[in-house]
Amino acid sequence: MIYLVHYEQVAQLPMPGDGVPERQSLPIEGTLAGQAFRRVEMVTSPDTGRTRVWAPVLDGVERLGVAESVFPEPPGEGLLDQVHPFVALVAELIVTNDAYTDAFAKLRRRKRMTLAGEMQWELLPPLTFGTRRVVITGGLEPAYEVGGDSFDYQVTGDIADLLVIDAVGHGLPAAVLASVAISAYRYGRRKSLEVPDLAAEVNAAVADQPRPALRPASSSASNGWPTTSAPRWPPATRRRRRCDG
Repeated sequence: MIYLVHYEQVAQLPMPGDGVPERQSLPIEGTLAGQAFRRVEMVTSPDTGRTRVWAPVLDGVERLGVAESVFPEPPGEGLLDQVHPFVALVAELIVTNDAYTDAFAKLRRRKRMTLAGEMQWELLPPLTFGTRRVVITGGLEPAYEVGGDSFDYQVTGDIADLLVIDAVGHGLPAAVLASVAISAYRYGRRKSLEVPDLAAEVNAAVADQPRPALRPASSSASNGWPTTSAPRWPPATRRRRRCDG
């Protein structure tokens, strides 16, 4: 049985299917399924003469949910070792099929998504990325009504670029403004612009938007040097504890 975490990441929802018994959603707090999800580790428990195994379903290091397996007797280490590649295959199938089906997106929703929220979620990169040297993770709240809050990143070799943005306003106008800013950021980043020129690229794109669109407050970092740009103030580069305007 496969459970996918919903957008707010407080519960995991069972995937329906032909011949699949009906199940209830499982809270992340206070359940073995939630423990497997939170700790990113396999959890086993006896259950009326059987053994239930919960394994995290991962896309790289991003947690998608958990897989529930039931064995007639306590599985040995050899059998448990086979669970990992099976669950990895399941995760790959979910990620691949998610590109052209709405089934998973619909399952992960517990209430109606606003148009602004839909735009922002589709704009996001994977919510979590990790290596031995860096971990990047983020999310959006309120999950179903998010407006102009967003983030983006890329990692190439030993260079990581990160942008966090809060577009002024709420709802659809803020989501449109954030979309323009994120797209301009990616456009400039892929032209290999330095951080000051990258900020200018974003500012120019936002300035071309019709009023009452306002410039977004944002924070970005590249090569360990954070850069901020906020409405009414020119970009400034912070290096350790000194700020050079």
